[in-house]
Amino acid sequence: MSNRILSLFIITLVFGGLFGVYYYFFALSTGNVSILLNGSGSASITLTSEFGNTYSRDCDRSCLFDNIPAVNYSVSAKRENYTPVKKDFLLG
Repeated sequence: MSNRILSLFIITLVFGGLFGVYYYFFALSTGNVSILLNGSGSASITLTSEFGNTYSRDCDRSCLFDNIPAVNYSVSAKRENYTPVKKDFLLG
């Protein structure tokens, strides 16, 4: 086998491995969060990940956050005339 083909094979393995690691840890590790709200009126829902990414929505009865990375999150809900709520959870 010539050195050029061997070098191409090694480079292909390295880049394929890097892509495999990215795909396994980031593309496959996603989840969905559904939040149901009681009562009438809209609420402001904010999800904050452990890496600082923030997802916000204004919801009436339910909220769906789809295809977000599976890490630790802090969810906060605010509604007019109600006490704000903040909880932590792990999306697995």
